[in-house]
Amino acid sequence: MTKTDYILNTYTESLMIAKSISNRVYQNEFNRLFNLKHIRDKFDNKITIKDIFLNCWDKFKSNNIDKLRSSVIKNVEDIIFCKDYRKGYIAFSCKRCDNFTFTAFSCNSRFCSTCGKKYRDFRSIEIQSKLINVSHRHFVFTVAEELRIYFFKYRDMQNLLFDAVNDTLTNTSITSKKEIANNYKLGFVSFLHTFGRDLKPNPHIHALVAEAKVSSSGNVKKYHYFHFEQLRKYFMFSLLNLMSNYLNESHPSELKAFNILKYYLIKTYSKGFYIYAPPNNSKLTTIKDIANYIARYGSHPAISESRIVSIDYASNTITWKFNPHEDDGLTSDDPNYQGTKFITESIDAFIIKLIRHIPDKHFHLIRYFGFYANKSKTIPKIPKILWINRIRMLKSMLKYTVLLYNTFKFDPHICKCGSKMTFDYSLSYFPMKGCVF
Repeated sequence: MTKTDYILNTYTESLMIAKSISNRVYQNEFNRLFNLKHIRDKFDNKITIKDIFLNCWDKFKSNNIDKLRSSVIKNVEDIIFCKDYRKGYIAFSCKRCDNFTFTAFSCNSRFCSTCGKKYRDFRSIEIQSKLINVSHRHFVFTVAEELRIYFFKYRDMQNLLFDAVNDTLTNTSITSKKEIANNYKLGFVSFLHTFGRDLKPNPHIHALVAEAKVSSSGNVKKYHYFHFEQLRKYFMFSLLNLMSNYLNESHPSELKAFNILKYYLIKTYSKGFYIYAPPNNSKLTTIKDIANYIARYGSHPAISESRIVSIDYASNTITWKFNPHEDDGLTSDDPNYQGTKFITESIDAFIIKLIRHIPDKHFHLIRYFGFYANKSKTIPKIPKILWINRIRMLKSMLKYTVLLYNTFKFDPHICKCGSKMTFDYSLSYFPMKGCVF
């Protein structure tokens, strides 16, 4: 039996009532039923990260409680109880036919596959609302593989990546005496991404850089040239010195070993750490595309659920896939083409790869610098990409009912009788109250 046949046979009465009102009400009711959670679970056979945690988290937590950060525990348990009616719900009722619906509260966790979508769209709008109407370039600042472990062993060091990028872009772009005297600034948005497609630790910074400098008086000067050899070396030395100073102050016992590594890296990476910033990105052609690309990494788990191939709870194994970065731009007949890689491992190992990328509480993955900084008093004499009315309209599209309609094509507040259901406080349950009112 198909999903459609199941709905037509199981919910015949509701659909007949809706059909008697109008085709619009019938289609709304059918789409609502089509997307009910228990029906999706029955027919879609999708492996979700929430289901993996539901089945495995309690045992994993008890075995590793002394190693888990508080932010990890909170985020994972928020996901487990996302849209759980025991954690609260709001009710809507129809005054014409006494029909009612319940909507459970979501977790609003960035790590949640469901709630992260709204967070991503909101952050993307926030980024775009800051940008002035000039061309922007997408930079990626990477670090040597030998350094990556430090940023997970001492998570405060992740702040140093932002500082090093800020130092590099600021000090290599504002160089003339006139620009310094007029307090010219470069504007850019930086985002920390801590994993690669293979889920291995790979902290690096994405930066969306305005190709313009702005003075303290707001004068705008176009700036397109970036000296990459200078950028690479400056970033490397800045980051290594910041890390050395951090260890000297916070973990002096590790300083000697790090300094040995530091001088080795300087000798090995004679051209500096790799920085990627093509003038024209064929994949990301608009500011919106780039803002979405940057924001999405802070709004979902380290792996998309579509990449999870299979899971066997009995044998405690999971299989997932990824496409190597080396294949980007290559065709399948290229001798260097590797193709999709499949990884089979224990569920515990998979969970570890997911949770180590959850940031600490209050850690900001997206930060603004230069004339885009929140504290900056510089007001560029050039319009922004988005007008205030456009920003308001885009944010209004993030409302619950609008998101549901745009995604699943139904209004949750239209009753099967065609009436508009209204909020019913007496049937709603708010956990802070402890009871139904």
